[in-house]
Amino acid sequence: MRLAPLFAVLAACGTKHEDFAADYAEATCLLYEECEVLSIVGGFDDKAACVSAVQAAVDPAEGKCPEYDKSFAIDCISGVNQIDCAELYEGKWPDACASVCPDGSTAPPVSEDAGEDTGAPADG
Repeated sequence: MRLAPLFAVLAACGTKHEDFAADYAEATCLLYEECEVLSIVGGFDDKAACVSAVQAAVDPAEGKCPEYDKSFAIDCISGVNQIDCAELYEGKWPDACASVCPDGSTAPPVSEDAGEDTGAPADG
């Protein structure tokens, strides 16, 4: 069971730039774990590796996401919490996430090894 209600409460309280990286990483990796696509989508061995990589990709302390938009951050985390596995397999991702960090760091994380595979079952 996803912790969407918890993240919804956190998002409703406001997402500080410093906190967004951890909140986004947790929401994203929880979704990947529940949909059993950690290794397929991101090439991650486990949820902890996913959280570490996703958090580093958007961490302002690492110089990422310099043009942070709080209103989009709230919508992004809420949107990630609302995605189900079928939507993830179809490649859906909240539009708000692309606007949180216009530098592209909040695009869904995909490893170079994983390519663009969303984890959807193969046809045939």
